[in-house]
Amino acid sequence: MLRIIKTLLKFIDLKWGTGKNKPEEFSGYSLIFIDNKFENFFEQIEIFFNSGFLNKKKTILVVKFYKNNYYKIFENANRLGIRVVFYLFYRQIPVLDGKIIFYPYNSQSNCRLILNRNARHVFLTHGESNKKASINRMVRLYDHVLAAGDFSRQRYLESEIFTSHDIEAGRVIRVGAALSAQCFEYLSFNATQPCIAYMPTWEGGAGR
Repeated sequence: MLRIIKTLLKFIDLKWGTGKNKPEEFSGYSLIFIDNKFENFFEQIEIFFNSGFLNKKKTILVVKFYKNNYYKIFENANRLGIRVVFYLFYRQIPVLDGKIIFYPYNSQSNCRLILNRNARHVFLTHGESNKKASINRMVRLYDHVLAAGDFSRQRYLESEIFTSHDIEAGRVIRVGAALSAQCFEYLSFNATQPCIAYMPTWEGGAGR
């Protein structure tokens, strides 16, 4: 019941209260833009903070309000000490000028923010695979795309989404895979011999 009440109060605040106003500028922060209705997505975001890739004190989550996952996001953000701004309308999104904006999901709503060329737009991605979704041509809209490794970059080249010139210019940046790195905490193998680890991902959470 408490969750329902708090979710309702947040909706009322965003719709008619002080929350309907544009938030402060948040100078010196990077933003993560999320428009996702699923309830379990936070585990996919959390790993970037736990691995140290993103700084909890210098990053703000900008999240579209959905009644089914609002309270869970609110709880998880508080648990990790991450600041989160919920929005219902685009006018409630913080000032983007001069910011680095990370996009973990290739949502269509991203396009509206990418139109702001006074910000740097980076496709973070929440995971990679050989599925068609991993070679969506929409990624060309971002200034930079983060890739797990050489295989990922080669996939972009073979699909003709990016050219060799794009790679040389730094549009596709190798950063490793935080999820895979975390999994090695649970694996046992002989470090003196070559090994291959096949790590498919699926809905349900990181590290499971």
